[in-house]
Amino acid sequence: MSAPDLTTPVAPRSAGRRRGWLAALLSLLIPGLGQVYAGHFQRGVVAYTALIGIDAIAFRVWTRYPSARGMWLLLVVLVGMLVIVVIDAARLARRAPVPFIPTRYNRWYVYGAAILVSVVVGPPFSVETLRTQGLEAFREASASMSPTWLPGDYLMSATMKGPPSRGEIVIMRQTNVLLIYRIEGLPGDTVAMSSGRLVVNGATPYEPYATTGAEDQTDDAFAWQRPFLAPGRNVATYSPTLHDWGPLVVPAGDYFVLGDNRDTAMDSRYRGFIPASDILKRPLFIYLSWDADHRAMRWNRIGLTPR
Repeated sequence: MSAPDLTTPVAPRSAGRRRGWLAALLSLLIPGLGQVYAGHFQRGVVAYTALIGIDAIAFRVWTRYPSARGMWLLLVVLVGMLVIVVIDAARLARRAPVPFIPTRYNRWYVYGAAILVSVVVGPPFSVETLRTQGLEAFREASASMSPTWLPGDYLMSATMKGPPSRGEIVIMRQTNVLLIYRIEGLPGDTVAMSSGRLVVNGATPYEPYATTGAEDQTDDAFAWQRPFLAPGRNVATYSPTLHDWGPLVVPAGDYFVLGDNRDTAMDSRYRGFIPASDILKRPLFIYLSWDADHRAMRWNRIGLTPR
């Protein structure tokens, strides 16, 4: 057996072939990092800035004009650009010369630093950015707004711009809990209910969304209504029930809200008037809906904007 030739230089292990799957994985973690791994530093920088820049522009447009269609378009743009960058990184790695001689930026600590910086800085569509743009996710937990909004509906909401209008659905804060109800009485309105039918300023509004059917009942929580009775109503004999109450005069700066499910909603009939400062957001559309009873996704509700 002949002795090994010690005069022939041996390429270091790190100087071997670039792996396409690893380049793809790196660019999946940080767009452009796979290009850097494949020896194309400038191309990696261009890929990163292009992807982040285009996504940031699309995100800014969507936050200005939020909609379910815009959300899906944003996701298509994001995923499409990312797929292009990942495929490009894998191709560059497979076409890299063999043996591959690493440069000064082909070091594990460079890749680790890039991942760390990306995690710290965060993408332009992070949760915190959503909130600063006035957009926030909300989950409907109760049946108080059924069938308009169902338990398990995950909603995208936006900050209120201007005062709410009659009939508008809003998200409000009550004792540090977020609730969703419909505005039925504006400041100065006279609201009442007779045999389960809402009466506003003497007229009965059209309410195709309202559901009822339970037996009428009284509750001690209704006692708050007495100081707000309209002139001519005897406070001493006033005995409000779930389906018959009022007329009440809504004070300035306050609103009267009702749930669409009139039998189960713990709305203004129980809670009283809602200050304008407690009305925070309005729901935009459903981005996810989960039926906990049947443990199934409600695919037909995704993208809906119930009104």
